[in-house]
Amino acid sequence: MLKILSSKTYNDASKNYGDCIIIYDNDKCIVYDCGSEEHAKRVLKFLEDNNITTIDIVLSHNDADHFNGILVLLQSGKVKKVYTLLVLKYIDKLLAKIDDNRKTRDSIKQQIIETYDNIYQLKNHNCELVDAIEATKISEHVKCVGPSEDYFIEATAKLFNTQESDQIDSETICNATSIQLEIIIGENKMLLTGDSNFTAIEDKIKQYNLIQLPHHGKKEQAEQIFQKNKNNHRVRYYISDNTGNSNGGSNNLNTQGHIVKNTKYDGDITIDINTSIAVHNGYYGL
Repeated sequence: MLKILSSKTYNDASKNYGDCIIIYDNDKCIVYDCGSEEHAKRVLKFLEDNNITTIDIVLSHNDADHFNGILVLLQSGKVKKVYTLLVLKYIDKLLAKIDDNRKTRDSIKQQIIETYDNIYQLKNHNCELVDAIEATKISEHVKCVGPSEDYFIEATAKLFNTQESDQIDSETICNATSIQLEIIIGENKMLLTGDSNFTAIEDKIKQYNLIQLPHHGKKEQAEQIFQKNKNNHRVRYYISDNTGNSNGGSNNLNTQGHIVKNTKYDGDITIDINTSIAVHNGYYGL
């Protein structure tokens, strides 16, 4: 079972609740991002209802609307592992990539700790931190498939180079390098993308017939994905848009001609991991 949580029934419609996706794979539970306390409480209720004692978390990147609820989950004592980008492991490769003699290993290390401070604070909790780039299989049907190490190094080096922009292809570098997951669902394959930019996933798009549209259905990325799949009309797209009145999201996205489900309008989206049939507010369909 895969459930994309919606904030449609939450009290404050203006708030950005962020993303949260629960994956329940043969008695193993994985939570992909958890952007708010409200999402975290629903995850804990799901664990209670299904007698689940431990979970693994995949944090796609360290923005608040993907991270903030993780602390609530950690406090529950149920989190076994957190898969995410452990950037300090790549410090020497980053330093070699940055063409700036003013940078030293110590200065880059300090920048990494400051930029990804919330991730490194997770070390204070009783869980194992796992580098998602080095990790492959998380469960029987779930594995990390991106970003590639080369793309991650190329993009992140720009972040710490004072002569470069902190964006890549019109997306922040932290967003662009979001951890991507592949999920085998029945005879289908699903790609979870976080806030990835198009370049980071372009080489994978045609391998999947179920795709989470990046960055809450952001227009620029979605239109490029639609164009890439223009000859495949059976692809199903999913949008996790719980962004309230914040910038971004799917408000300006034209989905005509595409099979799209969006938490903003459809509420929670539940997909049977064995058959790929989706349930939206009690109704079955694509």
